[in-house]
Amino acid sequence: AGSSNNHGGLVFDNPRAPELYSPTGKVVPRGGGVGDIGMYHGGGGANTNIDFIQMSSLGNSIQFGDLITGTQFTGSCADATRYVAGGKEGANFLEYVTFSTKGNAANFGDFSQNAERGNGSSNNNTRGIFQGGYNPGPSFINECAYITIQTLGDTTDFGDLTVARGSCTGTSNSTRGLAMGGSTPTATTTVDYCTIASTSNYIDFGDLTTACKQLGSTSSPTRAIKFGGRTESSPNNTNEIDYFTIASTGNATDFGDMAEATRGASGVNNQTRGIAMGGQNP
Repeated sequence: AGSSNNHGGLVFDNPRAPELYSPTGKVVPRGGGVGDIGMYHGGGGANTNIDFIQMSSLGNSIQFGDLITGTQFTGSCADATRYVAGGKEGANFLEYVTFSTKGNAANFGDFSQNAERGNGSSNNNTRGIFQGGYNPGPSFINECAYITIQTLGDTTDFGDLTVARGSCTGTSNSTRGLAMGGSTPTATTTVDYCTIASTSNYIDFGDLTTACKQLGSTSSPTRAIKFGGRTESSPNNTNEIDYFTIASTGNATDFGDMAEATRGASGVNNQTRGIAMGGQNP
């Protein structure tokens, strides 16, 4: 193992994965909209793990590194080069890794939003937004906070959701961020949106086909996809997938079904493929 002032240790027999460099010497396309690495962090039991997948191929995830802080129920955002995880579950933290360099997370700043857990999140290639959440009790939060992904520092107030809620999910294109569903404490169909480049309150977008919380999401430049979640009916988990056209406003349309009825899954995407990772069933 080795160490540096940026990483807690890199295992010597875990070589750099081939998708992170160009073995032919040719320039690998990079930048907003062309990335192919999907990542997730933490999880049940306050996990420190960070894993990644290559979205254009099939296969199991590979360990990327570890968070400083073990966490669950927190959000994340990314630009073309940097992945940022943030929340207050376990500690007040913002931590980041660089996609091109496997290793452990480094400190980004402090998460100043009041919500302890259950944040949704969305981003463009400049700014990441953490949306809503709740504190034990529970007390539900409508405030949203943002970071500039390439600038280390604390979160800054962005504006408010139309409805205070936790366990919502967020997704986005380069212009708009959406917050979908969540708990108020009962499950809600609410979907609202913001213009990511501005700082202002969210605006009503439409409704999901079914009220649910602990749902996942992904997107393309034109479509937002919601998948799974927990409803107020029995059995609680749903396999439903909804979609929206991000540039317009309106209610969700049925897209299809998940292979399993799952809640709490994370979502990633490239330009053509959306992927649901992990979650809970039952």
